[in-house]
Amino acid sequence: MSNWSALSLQAVWFTPEARHFKAADVFEAFTGDSPESVQTNKAPTPNNAHLSIATGAFRNVSVRASVQLGRIDVVLEPVASGTEVSPPALIENTEEWIIWLANRSNEQSEKFPAVNRLALVQTLAEMMDSHAAATAAVNDKLGTVMEVDSNVTDLMMQANRRVHSTDPSFALNRLLRFSVMGFQQVSLAFGAPGAVNMVPAVDFYAATQLIDVNTSPTTRNISADEQRKLWDIITREALRLRTDGTLRGLDHDCDFS
Repeated sequence: MSNWSALSLQAVWFTPEARHFKAADVFEAFTGDSPESVQTNKAPTPNNAHLSIATGAFRNVSVRASVQLGRIDVVLEPVASGTEVSPPALIENTEEWIIWLANRSNEQSEKFPAVNRLALVQTLAEMMDSHAAATAAVNDKLGTVMEVDSNVTDLMMQANRRVHSTDPSFALNRLLRFSVMGFQQVSLAFGAPGAVNMVPAVDFYAATQLIDVNTSPTTRNISADEQRKLWDIITREALRLRTDGTLRGLDHDCDFS
C-alpha cells in the first residue's frame, strides 16, 4: 500500500474547441474565485503554445488553469513553504485533492461539449535521504520485474496497460512511470550593497511515481453523460493505482464496461 503525496495533480480535456475558452473562466469554474494572475498570448508558437494561463491560491494548494490549441489543463501544486532550506513541498491530503479535482472535472462536463479525450495525472513522491535510498524505494515498487543496484543512476521504468470497453469507441490507458529525482536548492544571501553571497547548495532526493489514467483519442465527441461516466471510472482507477503503489497494480483489469 502506498501513501505517497503529490508533487502535482492534473486534469486534462483534449478538445479542438479549446481556443474558445479562457483560462480565467476555467479557473473560476473550479475554485469559485478569480485568479491572482492571468497571462494571454495572441500568437502561440511551439515554444509558447499557451493561449492563456490563470493562476492563484485555493485553500492550501496553488491552482493553474491553462488553455492551448487542442487542450485545457487544470493543475494543482503545493504552495511553497518559504523556508530557507527545505525539500520540495508536497500536497497534503493528496487523496482528498484527487477526489476534489475529479469531482470538479466531472461537473464541467456540460461546458466542454467537443471533448475527444480525458486524462487524470498524478505525480507522486516520497522524499529520501540519499540517491541510493530513492533508488531502493523505486526498485521496491518495481517488484520482481528487475534487479537494480543502488549505485545505478537515472533510473526510470515506464509501462502502460490498456483496458478496452464494450463500446469500441473507448479504451482506457493506465500509464505508470517510476523514477528517481534529484533537487538542488541554491540560496543567495544579500550582504553589503552590491554583494551577493551564494550559500552552498543543498541536495534532496525523491522516489517518484507518475500515474496517468487517460482515455484513448476518439474520432467523435464524448457527450456530457459519457464524460461523467468516464470521470468516475478514471477516478476509481487512479485512486486504486495510488493505493497499490507498485507496477503490479497494472495486473488488475478495471471495470470499464
